[in-house]
Amino acid sequence: MSGQRALVVKLRGQRLVHAWHAAQAPWEERLLRFGGAAAGRILAARSSEDAVVLAAGDAVARGLPGAERTSFLWRDPATGRPQQAQGGGLFARRFARHHDALAIEGRLDQPSVLVLDGGVDALPTPPGFAAWSVSARAQWIVDELGGDGWTTGPAADVGLHFATLMSLREPRGSVGRGGLGAALARANVAAIVARDAPIEPLVDERFRDWIAACRASPRLAARALGGTFEAADAAQARGELPLDEARALLALVDEARAARHGCAGCPTPCGLVFDRPHVRQGGRYGAVHLLASRLVLDAEVDGLDALRACDELGLDAKEAALRLEARLAEAPVERSARASWIARELAAWIEHPRRAGGPLEREVERLAGGSLATRLALRVSTRGSDPMRVQPFLVDLASEGRVAELLAPLELPAGALDPRDPRGKGRIVWWCENLALALDATGACAFSAAGLLADGIVDLDDLARMVAPRAALGAAPGRGLLALGGALAAMARLAARGPRSRAEDAPEERVMLEEYRRLRGEGLDWLDPEWGLEMAWRRQAEHDEVEIGGVAPRLVDVPRPTHGVVRVRALGASFAGLDGTSWNFGEGDTAQALIEQLAGSSPALKTQLEAASLWSGGRRVPPGEALRHGATYDLVLALSGG
Repeated sequence: MSGQRALVVKLRGQRLVHAWHAAQAPWEERLLRFGGAAAGRILAARSSEDAVVLAAGDAVARGLPGAERTSFLWRDPATGRPQQAQGGGLFARRFARHHDALAIEGRLDQPSVLVLDGGVDALPTPPGFAAWSVSARAQWIVDELGGDGWTTGPAADVGLHFATLMSLREPRGSVGRGGLGAALARANVAAIVARDAPIEPLVDERFRDWIAACRASPRLAARALGGTFEAADAAQARGELPLDEARALLALVDEARAARHGCAGCPTPCGLVFDRPHVRQGGRYGAVHLLASRLVLDAEVDGLDALRACDELGLDAKEAALRLEARLAEAPVERSARASWIARELAAWIEHPRRAGGPLEREVERLAGGSLATRLALRVSTRGSDPMRVQPFLVDLASEGRVAELLAPLELPAGALDPRDPRGKGRIVWWCENLALALDATGACAFSAAGLLADGIVDLDDLARMVAPRAALGAAPGRGLLALGGALAAMARLAARGPRSRAEDAPEERVMLEEYRRLRGEGLDWLDPEWGLEMAWRRQAEHDEVEIGGVAPRLVDVPRPTHGVVRVRALGASFAGLDGTSWNFGEGDTAQALIEQLAGSSPALKTQLEAASLWSGGRRVPPGEALRHGATYDLVLALSGG
């Protein structure tokens, strides 16, 4: 890739001034050559603070199956915090025909649609557009221009700082928690549409290897069965979601299983479509669950209605749920009347924006639940403020041996995989953030990559060879991928001025943050990404020689082995036949022995069971821990996020 695919468009009234960005230093040239969000990060650093940057990576440009993600980089209009998000859809493959990255800065004289069709032009919106719902806006844009793209909603026009963008085509997707819609509306950009023909996939060895790997992954198969809602299974096992709520959410999946959508070419599509009498609607687990649980609605299906109401206004549904919850605390509403109250309250925010309240950064952090790693990831995140997006997958998914392999040469401390133990969380979040930022720069699916790594289908070198530009990472591509992510994190932290300690931080939070900062470093090592990675490893290794974690060890009280019976609970679709079954065990039998017993009884599920984990009492059960008579063990095979 070259800088001649990184474009800056300056909005001057109704005039658009185009300029291709040229590298100003060797390290900058390297990131521009990598393309995608790496090039986008350069444009964000070199553009004005009100700029919005779009980017699509090499995996998108090659048409890798499932890779149709557009990265957006901007600053939250309310807090000034740098944000990064990814939106799925065919827009990315149209955009990638001519661009790696595009920066939009300045302001138009009147609300307009930016049209990408070889060049970049502005089409003024018709009279009354500001009063239209997202569906009405999308319909007019598609009828007038065709193509694919993203539109703001009424929330952006009135300056609500948690306004998002919504995709033009149904089932509609959302992108941009942190005010992406408001940032574009501030520039009088009402929508962005790409009309270029989508790129044609390059069907090469990497393409075929990716397809084969995805088809071999038990976790991706489980995600395809349950959509993002299979995360309810894991949340229940961790003690973060009541059993009845988890079952109700998973029951929604049965209604949507006949209709699916996914990214182009993906062999394990995970998008659910609810074909309801009044609308064809996509369902996002995190948003539906939060709306239904925080607002204590009569049924989870009411959460779908609330999500639809947020989408029609172009509002982030999770932040809306937190604000609505606060309003209910001030002025309670009968449970049976809450569905209609939600619609009225959202409409009132459009009429009186101040009624919605100010930023909710600390409240959003609490969405991490009991996972210390996710809480830290939200705190230091350079990828936006959504806990489902930044969740460090190593804590939830991989076996201890697999995590140790991936983290090497760093050591895996005792307690690192206990979600409530602070030890090792700094290094896990650092590693996952590096990988996620690098994957974002390629445009490949981070959920698929997480599943493939956790299942042991590929190693980091294999993954890098499939998703990254061939010439970008050198002889050790996996190491190069982590190094690139480290450089991108360092650039983002410079823009954000880094995560700061707070006086009210609990001791375990300080422990995690110190470890994370030690690995990140404060110098300019990242200008040579591989050297920066080596220095991070050295700093942590020197610290580990003295102590690990800095807090008193938390020992798990392992009961003595005995004879008995245990019960298996399996809420996900993959293991539905095992849910509620009871199993005898003998003296000395362990969690691993139970997995082997389950596999022996269900040979067709052997591969999935070998990839699954057992949870009990809200914690993950180590394979060598003895079984406890009368205990219930949750069988989990789920990907973080959704």
